[in-house]
Amino acid sequence: MKCPIEKKTIIGLGLASVVVGSINLLLQLKQEHVAGQKENIFALLGTSLNIFLFFLIFFTIEREIQQHKIAEAALLHANKELEIKLQQRTSQLTQAQGRLLSLQAEVDKALETQRELNLLKSQIINTISHEYRTPLTVILSSAELLQNYGHRWTEQKKLCHLNRIQTSTKHMTNLVDDMLFLGKGDCD
Repeated sequence: MKCPIEKKTIIGLGLASVVVGSINLLLQLKQEHVAGQKENIFALLGTSLNIFLFFLIFFTIEREIQQHKIAEAALLHANKELEIKLQQRTSQLTQAQGRLLSLQAEVDKALETQRELNLLKSQIINTISHEYRTPLTVILSSAELLQNYGHRWTEQKKLCHLNRIQTSTKHMTNLVDDMLFLGKGDCD
């Protein structure tokens, strides 16, 4: 590929050559006053100008072709860079999507575990509330019976109801201890 400065120099020299040649021919015509040579000189001058215009057009087209090739190469280079960036971004997005799917699976698993724990807690609370009601009912009924009829009963019957109250109280204490143990496990 030739440098555009060299082409301009060639065009300039060609133009100068045609102009100098034309001036020389005109000067010869003036000096010789030969009528027959005028037509030859004008034909030669026209041919010289046509050759000069041909070279001028040729070099202009060649320069435009070179500029087009340079622009095309720059465009191809830019396209390759964009393709590389696109591949990198696609890879990054694919990796990010994989991480998100993994995190989503972990969140889903944690939610399922949390649901199971909540269900278990609900079942435990239902069971414990039922377990509390039974001893409380026994304690309340035995205390009412002792209060209302204790003065008529024998000592053995009174002791039987007092034992029922104590047994129910111990049972409730065990339930409270179990609840505290479960609560302690939730905190850990």
